[in-house]
Amino acid sequence: MKSRSYYSFEDRANGGLNMCSRASSELPIVVNCAGAVSIDERFTTYNSRGRDDYYLMYIEEGRLQVELDGEVKTVTSGDVIIFPPKYKYRYTLTRGHIGYYFIHFSGSYAEKLIKSLGINALPCAFSAGHSSAVADGFSALFDAYSREDDFFEHLLGIFAAQIIVNLVRLDTQKENKAPLVRSISHIKTFYTEPIKIPDLAAMEGLSVSRYNTVFRETTGTSPVKYITDLRMKHAASLLLSTNISAARIGAMVGYEDNHFFSKAFKKYCGLSPKAYRERKTDD
Repeated sequence: MKSRSYYSFEDRANGGLNMCSRASSELPIVVNCAGAVSIDERFTTYNSRGRDDYYLMYIEEGRLQVELDGEVKTVTSGDVIIFPPKYKYRYTLTRGHIGYYFIHFSGSYAEKLIKSLGINALPCAFSAGHSSAVADGFSALFDAYSREDDFFEHLLGIFAAQIIVNLVRLDTQKENKAPLVRSISHIKTFYTEPIKIPDLAAMEGLSVSRYNTVFRETTGTSPVKYITDLRMKHAASLLLSTNISAARIGAMVGYEDNHFFSKAFKKYCGLSPKAYRERKTDD
């Protein structure tokens, strides 16, 4: 990691830590400045005034001592810190090396975005670990600054929001708030293909009986019905939006046997595929 800084504007009258600080509502997410910091010498950063925008730090390597509501907390590689506007922040590198990414942002949607992700109290610190999605997000953000075309401010907001969502999402997965992420993602991607429950259970390191139990607790239904629901919703959409034959649609959503598909569709929707399509035509 090498140090770099990018500024959307420069306020020479308000230099130092608040040189690029502003509370703008021109766009949903406004990135005032962003960059990366790599330091090997001891330092303390203290902003007694706080900024007008949000301040996000993502620790790539090393550790910092950060004051959060009067308590000193050690943040390490993979951790995220978010300071709210007007917050008097202080952090210190006592020894070793620190490398971190940062974003200063505001915007008409900034507060709603943070709260919608389940962050209801700031400042906060949480662990997101490491992910290529986060690294790619910062690369895209820096690239948009480098190009600075007519749309770069919009792109900055999009990339910043994506980074924030990915960081919180990684924290959610790490705390196992969303069980069976791997197998459910597999189902959503490959539901039109043959799927075996033992294979799904193996993905999660569970027995079939335990997998079925956890799946029902997580989704409210069985794996088989979950897969069937996805297939039938897809089939219904194709019946109403295309003129593809019912038999072909059945094969497209995972049923090579047309008779079995028709029977399963009628059980699910209350109408045969043909009647379902004709009803839409009559409407």
